[in-house]
Amino acid sequence: MPAPKIPNRDELVSMMRNGASNAQCIAFLADRYDLRADELPGSSAISNLRAQYDLPRDPTAKSGDLIPWLLLPEHRSLWPAKMLRAEMRKRQGKELPGRLAGDLDRWLRRFEPGGDLAGRVVHYAPDTAEGFAYVLRGDRDTDLIHVP
Repeated sequence: MPAPKIPNRDELVSMMRNGASNAQCIAFLADRYDLRADELPGSSAISNLRAQYDLPRDPTAKSGDLIPWLLLPEHRSLWPAKMLRAEMRKRQGKELPGRLAGDLDRWLRRFEPGGDLAGRVVHYAPDTAEGFAYVLRGDRDTDLIHVP
């Protein structure tokens, strides 16, 4: 069965620009176009639409404590973001695929005493091309990230 189509992208894009969540967009489509559950696009289709139009991710999506920021699309695949997501998965008891476990271990060792990032935390700087920086740990920084 083909994936359900999104009837009116412009309406959804407008809603998303005004802060609507994926669930609100799906509920709107169901109500506005009288669609059954099997006719509705899923949350991932709505997220893909967000990415196509360079919109912020779903405001209700939980990234976890290690990524409290709304990352810009161009920063989502950068190394610090990948490693923070991997660490969140590891803390949730999930298995890390392929080389990711080794990459994460090597990255975390850099924060240990004697490592090149000892005494530093990950800071998100959306207004820079690099997106992330490693800054000195502050009093409020109790984990891998600089508390926003």
